[in-house]
Amino acid sequence: MGDMPTKSDGEILHLSEADAEFGCGCLSLDGKIGFITLKELSAYIKDKHEGKNPKIPLYSSVHMHAGKADHKEGSWEGKHAFMHFELMCDQFDVFFNLVHRVPDPTKATASDVLSITDAERAEFGYGMAQQIDRSQGHLKRDHTSHNTKNGKGMNCKPGGCQPHFRFCIAPLPQMKCWHSSDTTRFDPCEPNCARCLADIAAHGSHPGFQTCGKKGCDLTLTERGVEIKGKNKAQRMKELDEQPDWGVTISALQEMLLARGHFGLIGAACHAELAFKEHG
Repeated sequence: MGDMPTKSDGEILHLSEADAEFGCGCLSLDGKIGFITLKELSAYIKDKHEGKNPKIPLYSSVHMHAGKADHKEGSWEGKHAFMHFELMCDQFDVFFNLVHRVPDPTKATASDVLSITDAERAEFGYGMAQQIDRSQGHLKRDHTSHNTKNGKGMNCKPGGCQPHFRFCIAPLPQMKCWHSSDTTRFDPCEPNCARCLADIAAHGSHPGFQTCGKKGCDLTLTERGVEIKGKNKAQRMKELDEQPDWGVTISALQEMLLARGHFGLIGAACHAELAFKEHG
């Protein structure tokens, strides 16, 4: 009930994220209570994404010494929350769903998780229901998700500050043969765009495949057979966000959890009694 230092300042060993609880204990790979530092969490995720196959940390609880001076760890940010959820997903998969492949979870490495196929994940018997407190970091959408207001917003025309949007799966319009040589629906947003080319290679055989990238609102609508003539910018953006696969409001955290067979429940706004714990 007294003055409490914030996560970014103060002489305190801050338990930034208590733990991921199940039963009467916390999620760990050796069945014991322990913690890692924020630096260890960041190093694991970085090495994993760079293909270095690090050992999965044993514990999900993160202790950090807030502040910048004297070799302290700084402040807990939204990117760290995403890292923390990714770590818990890795630990959960090893502990509950990969027993047949990794009999000793304390020796699990990132490759054990990265090698899981979609078909294998579909057969997993266990998943998490994560309670997540409501904050701007936890509500943040992925910058590639289908929402014209993401990042600095979508342009009507290609280019500018517009982010790169992920590919779409949308029904082919009946008004034109989009398989003819003059179609743009299946073309990269920019010549040799690596992300568009990767999407085309992986999903281009789908009859409703549509690259998006930095094409802009006008071309994205036109390729769907939606008339844009006579509509101002706001009307065109609204028209696109009202498409079935656009106007995404789900957060990047929830997308990641769903992709891995889990579920994320964002807490209610303005209910302090429900926010006693950030991640549960």
